[in-house]
Order: sequence, then structure tokens, then C-alpha cells
Amino acid sequence: MTFQEMIRAFRDWVVTATGLPDAKVRMGDSVDTRPAKPFATVFALETAALGSPESSLPGVSGTTTVSGHRTTTVRLSVFGPASYDYAEKARLAVYRSDLIQQALSAEIAIQGTSGNIQNVSAPRQTDFENRSMVDFFVGWVASVTDNVGGGTIETIDSTTDVGGIVSDIDV
Repeated sequence: MTFQEMIRAFRDWVVTATGLPDAKVRMGDSVDTRPAKPFATVFALETAALGSPESSLPGVSGTTTVSGHRTTTVRLSVFGPASYDYAEKARLAVYRSDLIQQALSAEIAIQGTSGNIQNVSAPRQTDFENRSMVDFFVGWVASVTDNVGGGTIETIDSTTDVGGIVSDIDV
């Protein structure tokens, strides 16, 4: 799974968890015009690697896959008069069996939240903007498959000289 696939899977989970329409949950780095409130954004803050990566030996085709477990902290920010309520729905959704299954089907695991929902409401130009946010810990497996060359070895030539005795091996 790539980072972009993980963040899109989390975004889809937020749509279901909050009940907000699909068009109202967007990526945090989007430069599109903001939709009417309420709406939400998801934005990855940091990713931690857990343990050592695993890799497969190159196969006949010469490809190898390297994968590793990751936990990404993803911030959900909700804008609008009911921002706290939407953030709370998402926070509680971590414990809903149907949403646990949705996440697992998308190859992510919502491992919990940072705990508290933060009220970061503030004046914005001539308006007051209600905004709440909460951080989620999302587990996933990063993997990359590359062609490292290879195929089958057709010939090996080896010459060994041990104590004046020379032997050749041709395969």
C-alpha cells in the first residue's frame, strides 16, 4: 500500500464515520474552494516506522517487494457550527464493529485517537469559524515493488586453487 492509498482509505472511513457527504470530506492539502459548512479535512502529520522492513528475494521476473509496518498520525479537522459533534462521531466510530471492518477491508487499522477533541475555533476575516480537531493513529503496511533485474542464472564458472590442486566447475 502506498501513503496516498492509506490516506484515501482513511478519508473514506471518515465519510462513513461522520455521515458527512463525500464531497464534504477533503484532503487537508487541497487548494480547491472550501465547500459550505459543515465540512472536514484529513491531513497526515507524521509517520513512524515500526520494526525492520521485510523484503522478498527477487523472483524469476527480477522483482522484489520491500514492506514495513507504519503508524501515521492523521488529523481530522471539522469546520462548522456542529464541528465538535462530527469529531465526536468519528472518535466514537473507532469502536464500531462495522467501521472496524471497513477499515480492515481497506487494509488500514484505526488504532485509536489522541484522546481529546480540541476546540480551535477563531475569528476569520468578518466571520467566526467553529472548528474542532482530533488526531487518529492509523496502522498500515507500506510496500514497494521494484524490478531489481535478475532472472535465472545461466552459467557459473568457478576456479578453485587449494594447495596446488586446481579444480574447475562449469554449470
